[in-house]
Amino acid sequence: LKSNPERLDGYCERELNEGYIFNIYKSLRAIFSKAVEWGYMQINPCQLVPKQNRPKKNYRKREILQQSDLQLFLNALENTKDSQKNIKYRLAVRIMFLCGLRRGELYALKFSDFDVDKYTIRVEKNSYEVRGKRGIKGTKTYKSNRIVYADKVVFELLEKHKQYQREWLKSHHCVNPDGFVFIQRLQDNGRAKRAVGSGIYHWLQKFLVESDLPRVCVHAIRHMAASYSLANHTPLTTVQAMMGHTSIATTSLYLHSLDEISRESATKMGSIFDELASQNKK
Repeated sequence: LKSNPERLDGYCERELNEGYIFNIYKSLRAIFSKAVEWGYMQINPCQLVPKQNRPKKNYRKREILQQSDLQLFLNALENTKDSQKNIKYRLAVRIMFLCGLRRGELYALKFSDFDVDKYTIRVEKNSYEVRGKRGIKGTKTYKSNRIVYADKVVFELLEKHKQYQREWLKSHHCVNPDGFVFIQRLQDNGRAKRAVGSGIYHWLQKFLVESDLPRVCVHAIRHMAASYSLANHTPLTTVQAMMGHTSIATTSLYLHSLDEISRESATKMGSIFDELASQNKK
């Protein structure tokens, strides 16, 4: 794959990137391992590839909003006038930032997944859209099935959003029998369609440009959920559970250095250094 990275699946003309090659290698390695386990093969051919030539994980750190830019972003978002669209995206961003949901998990949510008494959200489904095919499937891993905690504001926004949705459904003579929180289009039979993730992507890019802020992707909100939770002294294991990761190692890939906190840390360490140095002089 590395020596001849031209794609043959007809999906696009771009070369395969390293991450995609690694995923293919990982899948083949698992298939051949099972074949060896079942006695169909004597050795896994993937193990014959020299270690230095094996595909490797290539995780690229996503850009996130540092504290000053995040403050500007949240202030701009909160200052938008109440409307069906603005309430919807305020709700979506707050859920993703507070709870660390994946975009697919967000768009698979139903009103029945929200527990207003406990301020919790049940996450057990993931929505997807591949080459025009849309559907709902299970979450990414067994650890991704989880209960996450929200705050009072999330449920206040949810109630406003629900009212706007009722009015929209009524005006379009449509129903939402599945109870999806985020709907976008109508089907021919008058049933509401679940919204797709591209909607929040286009909204976010436009909103960041209008707010004169650095552009980040939607998934960066999930990265910020982990980074800012840890920066505010949330235990790493709690962040792992919130994110739905199977291992701490995966969670660590979502943690970014926050400039302001790093500066504060350096100042504190400098004070400790100076204090210890002055004691030695005495």
